[in-house]
Amino acid sequence: MQNNFVALAIVLIYFVALFVIAAVSNKIQEKKAKKLGSGGADSFLLASKSMTFPMVMCSIMGVAIGANATTGAAQSGYVYGFAGGTHPFWLGLGVTIIGIFFAGKYRRVRMNTVSQLYGDAYGGATRKVSVVGQVFMNFVIMVSQFIGGGTILSTLLPEYFSMTTGMLVSAVIYLLIAIFGGWMSCGSVNVLNMIMCWAAVIIAFVSVFANPSVGGWDNVVANLPADPGVDTYLSPVKGMGWAYWLAYPVMMITNVGGQQSQVQCITTAKSEKTARWAFIIGGLLVAPMGYICASIGMAGHVLYPNLENTAAVMPMVINAMPKALAGFCLAGMWAACVSTATNLPISATTLIMNDLVKPGMERRGVSMSGKREKNISVLGIIIFTMAALFCSFFVKMLLNFVGAGLAMSVPFFAIIFLTLYCPKLCRKTTAMSIMIAAYITMVVWVLFSAKLTPIFVHPIWLMSIVTIVTIVVNCLVDKRPAFFRTPGYRELYGSMYQEGTKEYLAEQVGSR
Repeated sequence: MQNNFVALAIVLIYFVALFVIAAVSNKIQEKKAKKLGSGGADSFLLASKSMTFPMVMCSIMGVAIGANATTGAAQSGYVYGFAGGTHPFWLGLGVTIIGIFFAGKYRRVRMNTVSQLYGDAYGGATRKVSVVGQVFMNFVIMVSQFIGGGTILSTLLPEYFSMTTGMLVSAVIYLLIAIFGGWMSCGSVNVLNMIMCWAAVIIAFVSVFANPSVGGWDNVVANLPADPGVDTYLSPVKGMGWAYWLAYPVMMITNVGGQQSQVQCITTAKSEKTARWAFIIGGLLVAPMGYICASIGMAGHVLYPNLENTAAVMPMVINAMPKALAGFCLAGMWAACVSTATNLPISATTLIMNDLVKPGMERRGVSMSGKREKNISVLGIIIFTMAALFCSFFVKMLLNFVGAGLAMSVPFFAIIFLTLYCPKLCRKTTAMSIMIAAYITMVVWVLFSAKLTPIFVHPIWLMSIVTIVTIVVNCLVDKRPAFFRTPGYRELYGSMYQEGTKEYLAEQVGSR
């Protein structure tokens, strides 16, 4: 009990540090908002678009390095071997790729949310329909963060937390940080989270392979299960197979480029340069995390050769360390969940506020004060978090939804890619057709996943095929140009891009 109390004390100190940082960042943001003349939802949810390089970099790293990239990668390492690091590896590279090719483009586009881009380019109905899919993608990831947070606390501190109480405590911490200072507090808190997370992973890796009971890498290899074989465990691909492995680059690149929680890290940066380099460097820091954690999971075979609950391998490996180190690593692993879970409800609420509530109020001629906007935003964060917490208790029922929900990043990214890079292929119904096809495909996968999995292996492949077919058919059937390609759009908005950008100037030359 005394040893675990040391670990608990370290975690509690970490909790306090998070709230102190959130409080300070909230005060700083209030001053910035006053100076920039930005208040209400724009200040709370978008940090007045003043995020600095460390905040943007750690925010996108925080979204990427959640429970799936740490405890999840260790679990996959235990089950699949080195291939268990594939998810974070491609997520990190996806962040870097989006930083190189899309960060500048997103910064120059006149938008606050992904759904706003859809709505401006294809019409108001498209904007509303896209909010549903965007919020759902955030929702399924949020559920996994509750599971991860509960697993870590209940496994390492079983005297104090059950799985249920661990999830409830996680929910309280996630929620308080999110509503305390909005997007700015999340960015500030994630600087500490990422330092803690990386330090914890490095300490865990060194400690586990220095543990005499583990006996170093050679002994880990010698104790890997005979089935499916050492060669399979040591391969970065064989453990899951090429069809499943290749699904990750498709899913992760499109997820970073098409999901609001990641795109918001770009649009809230103080400059285009800040956004681009924060994504490039942040992604490169994320990429190796999964393979390190997968190696820790593989070492778990020596300590726990017949582990039934493989999701607990990382917490159990940490639990074998001296308790002071275990407490620090526990805080670091839990930081990974905090870093993702605080951003998700805010980005989901940004969609609801900017794409549903505000436009609805404007149509009714109702003007909201900054205080009322913030109060509605806080309420949205609370409802989203509580709903995700409730559903996390029924995670087995949601597994098919999680895979299909993440696969929806393909059609959402396809709409953005076509709009920004292939506008001549965009038709009046392009966005709506792709989204409706995606929602139908998601429902079909959930209902018939047992029959579809042997054919497609992963829902991303079915979603990709449906998206490509929909685009081709739409181009052939609908000859009407998308709204953003019509004179009516130019009369209403002038340009899709912010005034003064190279794209804006090119449009002005082309319209003469």
